[in-house]
Amino acid sequence: MILSTAGLNQYVIGLAKALYTRGFELPSGPAAEFDDSGHIAFGLVGTIAAAEGLGLDAEISLDERWRPLPERRWERDEYAYDLIDHGRARRRAFHLHDRALSEARLGVLAHEHCDVLGAPRCSHYVGRDIGDGYLAIDLLLAAWVEPDDLGCDSLICLS
Repeated sequence: MILSTAGLNQYVIGLAKALYTRGFELPSGPAAEFDDSGHIAFGLVGTIAAAEGLGLDAEISLDERWRPLPERRWERDEYAYDLIDHGRARRRAFHLHDRALSEARLGVLAHEHCDVLGAPRCSHYVGRDIGDGYLAIDLLLAAWVEPDDLGCDSLICLS
């Protein structure tokens, strides 16, 4: 995914709106910052309360890192999209980060997490590249509203 600087700004704001319009509260507004290597990084966290005021039920976090290209364009280089479902003590996540380490340690770039909180059956599963944060939101929301198990047994364990 490659965007102009203005397009990247609209994308970050759009992701925040997408979480908010689905009922998630964002404790802080969206902000993208330059890191020490000249990449742009941002993180969004949306939370939604459990029914009847039982506390925090779920949170979705979207973290991305974008590398600079010529002509003020940016390419998404890494991401971590996570759902922590506190209400049912489970996690679903899609990651592509630390490329060299992931390739050497896991043999793949993209990997997934799918587990019961505190008792993972597998640390990392074979992953698929997630096209953008909007698709990630859709996938994480689908996992959150799934009343049955998340189907982790059908995934291929890497470690």
